[in-house]
Amino acid sequence: MNYLLRDQFQSYNNNLLGIIEAAIDYKYYIIDFGQTAEIAKTRLGGAMSERKMFLYHKNPVIFGLLKLFKNLMSYSKTNEKCHVFKIEN
Repeated sequence: MNYLLRDQFQSYNNNLLGIIEAAIDYKYYIIDFGQTAEIAKTRLGGAMSERKMFLYHKNPVIFGLLKLFKNLMSYSKTNEKCHVFKIEN
């Protein structure tokens, strides 16, 4: 992928807008874009939803380590609040 052209032509945002346009055409109510590039998606009107992850291992030692370090595996990034329909004076 040529990243200079991607940025020059706003390829990522255009792809998102194309997916949203297709979803509107097919009358979808929810689009799950996943968790990458959340800022770009919230700028287009996306909403964050909280997700949980289940960790288990049959070995009690490994399971104990998973429980001990579960905070290191959590997603702790705070996201900016985007005002999609903000009117500027």
